[in-house]
Amino acid sequence: MTGTNDTATGIVVDAAGDVLVGLSNAIRILPASTGSRFGTNLQANVATDLTGNGPGMTGAPPNDVVGLALDSAGDLFYANSSTPSIGIIPASTGTLFGQSVLLGVPTTLTVANGAIAPSGLALDAQGNLYIAEGATVLLNGAAIGIVAATTTSLFGVMCTADQFSQYSFNSLLSFPIATVSDSSGNIFVSSFGSGSVVVYPAVTGTLFGQSVTAGVGAILTAAGSQSAMTWLSMDPAGNLYIAESGSSGIFVIPKATGTLFGQSVTANVISAVAATTGYSVIAEMAVDHSGNIYFASGNSGVVILSAITGTVFGQSVVANTLAVFSPFSNLNEVNGLSVDSSGNLYAANQNAIDNPQSAVFVDPVATGTLFDQSVTVNTPVALAAVVNASYTFDVVADPSGNLFVSSTTGLWKLDAQAVQPVPPVTPVAPAVLAATGSDIAQLLDLGILGLVLGALGLCASQRRCRQRLGA
Repeated sequence: MTGTNDTATGIVVDAAGDVLVGLSNAIRILPASTGSRFGTNLQANVATDLTGNGPGMTGAPPNDVVGLALDSAGDLFYANSSTPSIGIIPASTGTLFGQSVLLGVPTTLTVANGAIAPSGLALDAQGNLYIAEGATVLLNGAAIGIVAATTTSLFGVMCTADQFSQYSFNSLLSFPIATVSDSSGNIFVSSFGSGSVVVYPAVTGTLFGQSVTAGVGAILTAAGSQSAMTWLSMDPAGNLYIAESGSSGIFVIPKATGTLFGQSVTANVISAVAATTGYSVIAEMAVDHSGNIYFASGNSGVVILSAITGTVFGQSVVANTLAVFSPFSNLNEVNGLSVDSSGNLYAANQNAIDNPQSAVFVDPVATGTLFDQSVTVNTPVALAAVVNASYTFDVVADPSGNLFVSSTTGLWKLDAQAVQPVPPVTPVAPAVLAATGSDIAQLLDLGILGLVLGALGLCASQRRCRQRLGA
């Protein structure tokens, strides 16, 4: 089947040695021998579509098949991603999970309709079906769907026979998008699906008026419930900023009572940053050492809300006033923003108007050298060292000045000595992460290094999550 399966995204081999491949719109079989499979007469070594949208194809059509699995009886299960569903091609007429099926007739497994974003399948020796959920976390935090063959307890979940159940890896997190840590090492995570901020404390004490225990995750009550919570950032004073992807703009949970951006705020009480109300599709946010907020907002490009009156990166600004950040005006698809310990501002950009290949830009605060490249104060330039980091998702500078860039070509680390892809990282339990207190654990700002590197192509936005795997 070489050269004919450019969109193949799932493969399984049966007991007879037949190879079955899931394609964008068909299930294809390469038989090891001549004979009948799934009610279809096959010839050895001749690839044949068992089901699909082509001539003579009937039943539940595959659409972007992302997983295949066979049970002990030879029944084939396949996961569709574009129209989320689980399909079956039965090896015999009978009943599967309480549903009547016919030999070789593709059908949808109706009991599995609770799986809203299937991304993989597996069956155990007892015939229980497991469904990897690529984005079910968006709604309810579930990571694995289960259809049990008998009423039993599986991984601590009581499952009823022939019904859809869910196993949650972490009941606190539901599609985590962004994370930030404070100067004490406490980690804050935006849980998009549940509209909440989750905190993993590094120390026992009080955070924004709430008692917390070291290493024990908790929902940050001061954040309330935000319908479209996305990015997080924290200023040097410890105020926590929360961006929304709707039209609500940016919110702040102040650490102390006082004035922020010209408006009165109360300690530990969330408030909308009035100047940003109405801005939508906020894709990223960063706060510099002076408390100025930078955020990417759809067609508006990068916007600055200045905390001071004066000059920022060569641009005149007025305190408490929004303005388009002109130094990055040539960037039209910014996914990440970060400020390093020296105050340099970085932007991860997918499509620069004047240089489409440029992935990461920096606006330097001083003339000198950054990552072995000459730079001039207040003159944005693309970082030549990461020109091959295509389709960049985010950029994060750690306290030591190292720069991390996430992209479709991997996670890149830049320092003064080397530029190289970062080796895979073993995922770590959230409680362990919370205990580290490391600022680099800006988790899902770069993806919770562990979660993103070990997990899904979830993306940080809906646009990213819909990338399709190639063969």
